[in-house]
Amino acid sequence: MARRVDPRITGVSGIGRITAGATLQTFALDLEAPNETIPLILRRSPGGRANASLSLPDEAAVIRAVGEHGLAVPSIWHVLTSEDELGDGFLMQRIDGETLPRRIIRMTETSGNGPELTRQLGRALARVHSLPLEGLPPLPQTEIATQLTRLEEELRKEGAQPRPVFELALKWLRRRIPVPAEPRLLHGDFRIGNVIVGPEGLRAVLDWEIAHIGDPAEDLAWMQVPPWRFGNLEKPVGGIGRPETLYEAYSEETGWPVDPERVRFFRVLGSLRWGVSTAGMVNWLRGHDPSVERAMIARRASENEIDLLRAIAGQE
Repeated sequence: MARRVDPRITGVSGIGRITAGATLQTFALDLEAPNETIPLILRRSPGGRANASLSLPDEAAVIRAVGEHGLAVPSIWHVLTSEDELGDGFLMQRIDGETLPRRIIRMTETSGNGPELTRQLGRALARVHSLPLEGLPPLPQTEIATQLTRLEEELRKEGAQPRPVFELALKWLRRRIPVPAEPRLLHGDFRIGNVIVGPEGLRAVLDWEIAHIGDPAEDLAWMQVPPWRFGNLEKPVGGIGRPETLYEAYSEETGWPVDPERVRFFRVLGSLRWGVSTAGMVNWLRGHDPSVERAMIARRASENEIDLLRAIAGQE
């Protein structure tokens, strides 16, 4: 495989596993060429990818497309084929920098560059949302009403605990479904923790596996959902900045105004989606996966109820 990537390659070194997921594995490795070492990341799924919106080849296609549109992302070196005998996956550029959210927050507090990083995130999202849809692989698109129906079905599952705050949020959302916006490419999980940051700011946007088509306000809202502030609640944008800073940079790049009320709707929707997910971890504890990690996530459902009440009340 290495020589198909680049005929100059003489060997592979430094192979180390970064993640150990059941279906998705990530490795760091170096390709050796004359007078050059090429640092790469291999993302692979030996038996095909389960429970994900995109296949790995489609994820690679999206990364390539946004990179060609000027967004800072790792360059794709090779998409695995059957000849490689490694399953589905791709090789991409390995970029140095910080990805751990709390470390990124500390970096911005020490350097004072939180506002600039917030502006960079706004400009990055603007480039994602302005990408023409033609030429992208088929991507999922789900109407808001359908999303709410699915969330309600999760709440009604046999054995689920009553969640009055979730029920209130569902009613609040159903009464306020916005007029559809022009569909755009969305990252789907754009937040601190899915970006690489250096002292100068944003270096790359990662983790495109749930990219889809939808309302741009969804991406703007998701990074403001309280769990993604990582304890720094007074700075709604990922614990590093203010919404008005994000919106200003986004609008300067796109020419589109941002409606804070529309973003608020998607912040409530995002909080509800996260809350239903955390509450659902209880079912895993009953036999599917009785792990400490699942229990820790499940107990956060009560925190999410507070987040929802604050969002519905219009509090950041």
